[in-house]
Amino acid sequence: MMLLYVIFGVLIGLLSVLSLLAARTARGAAVRLAESVAELRQAVDRKSLELETAMRFLADAQQQEFSRVRALIEVVPHSVAALKPELAHIRANLPPLKPAYEDPVPFIEAMPETDVLRIAAALAVARPLTPYPNWYFDADWQNPDLGYRIRRSIWTYFSRRKKPAALDIPWHGDLKLRIYLGNDISRQQYVAGCLDPNEFALLDKLLAPGMVFIDAGANEGFYTVFASYRVGKTGAVWAFEPSKREMERLTANVELNGLANVRTFGVGLADEDTNAELLIAGDEHSGHNTLGQFVYESELSKRESVPLRRLDNLVRENALKRLDFLKIDVEGAEWRVLAGALGALRLFRPMILLEVSDASLKAQGSSRGELIQFLESQAYRLYLFDPSTGLPVPAFEGRYGANMLAVPVERNLPAAALSPLPAARRDSK
Repeated sequence: MMLLYVIFGVLIGLLSVLSLLAARTARGAAVRLAESVAELRQAVDRKSLELETAMRFLADAQQQEFSRVRALIEVVPHSVAALKPELAHIRANLPPLKPAYEDPVPFIEAMPETDVLRIAAALAVARPLTPYPNWYFDADWQNPDLGYRIRRSIWTYFSRRKKPAALDIPWHGDLKLRIYLGNDISRQQYVAGCLDPNEFALLDKLLAPGMVFIDAGANEGFYTVFASYRVGKTGAVWAFEPSKREMERLTANVELNGLANVRTFGVGLADEDTNAELLIAGDEHSGHNTLGQFVYESELSKRESVPLRRLDNLVRENALKRLDFLKIDVEGAEWRVLAGALGALRLFRPMILLEVSDASLKAQGSSRGELIQFLESQAYRLYLFDPSTGLPVPAFEGRYGANMLAVPVERNLPAAALSPLPAARRDSK
């Protein structure tokens, strides 16, 4: 029993020692924690002081910078004014800026014709069949692009020599064109890659396989070739050109493309079957041939006696069964062509694309007002090409175009004709 009391006393003593040790350890941890918190507070205080000092420094620096800027603002105008004479002197004595590339004109002018033609063929381009807003004759003549500049130099090379040179160039689809460098037509088609771009973009949407197209005033055959391509083997094209020179060029383009659906007529269309004198313009302005008088600056090359025919008589003689589209560009004889085609207009109701030049019409005893009144009397609605879009829009009194489209009032233009998208792209959707 005594032994149990002894053991119990020992355990109580051990517990007292352990309690004392735990109390001392807790007291030491609390002291260390307090010391750590004190050190952290001191560190925060130091950082706060450093941050406050830095902010004061930045504020002082900013104020100094504002003062410097204000001083510069006050000083600069006076300094610039004082330097103006010196700057003007420096600017006046600067050497002229050199272009990024050498002007191609001197190089082209020094070449033999065969080399120039080889370069011309390599640089030929064809603009896509899309509307060209604000297009006008020579719209791209001053284009600074290097390709345009070289093509312009090539065209000028032959124009200065007054010796048009034949050049075969790729066109739309698999078509080719034989152009004559140095004349007005090639000035547009070769230099800029297009002639009448809005008209061709519209025809691309209006013509379809199986149609019959008549080209009055076919010239070198641009419209004839394009229409042949669009109406296809099941369609037909009649091309009328009274000038012997232009007839040769028209025939060359038809043969170049192997167009079996084209029939050419070496006559002019008019309001009666007769003979007349055709003024043949010089090579550069070969598109100005006229039965009246030149209204643009053109050199008279010669005069030719040419046959004239009424379209109605030719339609009857050849038993033509349909006529879908009539294009007329005859330098002022447009009214005469329509007067001789009155029966065809009433029977077939074709769309008509025609030139409307008041000056040219007046030179042949007609006028723009008389031409428009005639078309309206035959129940045609007139459209012009909107300069801002290149698309056809209804014409009204006082607003006309150089080229206009006449559509029978009982028909509407297809939606495709009013869209800037090319026909091929739309068909693919």
